[in-house]
Amino acid sequence: MSDGPKLVNLGDKEKDEFAGALASAVRQMDHWRQLVAVIAERRRIAFDAYVAAGFTEQQALDLVKTHE
Repeated sequence: MSDGPKLVNLGDKEKDEFAGALASAVRQMDHWRQLVAVIAERRRIAFDAYVAAGFTEQQALDLVKTHE
């Protein structure tokens, strides 16, 4: 049985790899923001289309959540 995570000392190579991975994640954050904005816009368009087609707002919301 494990007592939980163990702390380890990283060598220089591992520290460099971790720093590189972290820097890459930071660079990708702007792309994630853009992707999330596109997804949000697509969901809003779908919601508005369902309401325009005669669904109630609650029905439209349920449909948008179901079709993610």
